[in-house]
Amino acid sequence: LETPIIAQNSLEKMALGLEYIRKMRNPKINNIRRIGQKEVFTLWQDDFLKTAKWLTYFSEFQQLPDGLQMKFLKSIWKLWSRFERLVTTMIGRRNSACSSNMVLIKLDDTQVVFDIKKIDVDVSWQSRYNVEQLKLFGYSYLDEKYDEIIQEMIDLDPTNVELSFMVCQLCLHHIGKKFQGDILKVAERLQSSIANNLHDYYVNKEKRPRYSG
Repeated sequence: LETPIIAQNSLEKMALGLEYIRKMRNPKINNIRRIGQKEVFTLWQDDFLKTAKWLTYFSEFQQLPDGLQMKFLKSIWKLWSRFERLVTTMIGRRNSACSSNMVLIKLDDTQVVFDIKKIDVDVSWQSRYNVEQLKLFGYSYLDEKYDEIIQEMIDLDPTNVELSFMVCQLCLHHIGKKFQGDILKVAERLQSSIANNLHDYYVNKEKRPRYSG
């Protein structure tokens, strides 16, 4: 069971939310060699629900009208899940749960691991072309710089508060750019709020008033 949230602000609440979402009671490692329709739909469902749960820790977001909350959720869940996939893989590599060229995904109480270079991606359920043919049009299941980005994150070694700020900034920037108008104003207001939270975190908790570096 989750314990009551005790945090100074929304950003710290979201950081605790990330810990709860990643927590596993009986983690098992399942190596997979193929990703098809069933696996993709299972991952999408899990990603959508995790994103929705994480947003419940964002107090200012919870004050938005229900319709606007749903619009935000539908627009950012894929971006949020891609970022979270990078983070879980970073943690997995740092803890030796997986090696380079491997991706780790937490799905319910199972750690799903696969090799980027060896995974068989079946796209026959969504296209008449195979993966090799789709590559000519820019398709890739994972970004070609995936490994490089993960290594940069390992070197950076961000805290959960910093990770929460990073993913918030990415998602809010994305939705503001996508919709413009009133939604852009809401996104900018939320960005300003978490920026102030991050400032408080560095100055008051980390005791780093000159943190710009």
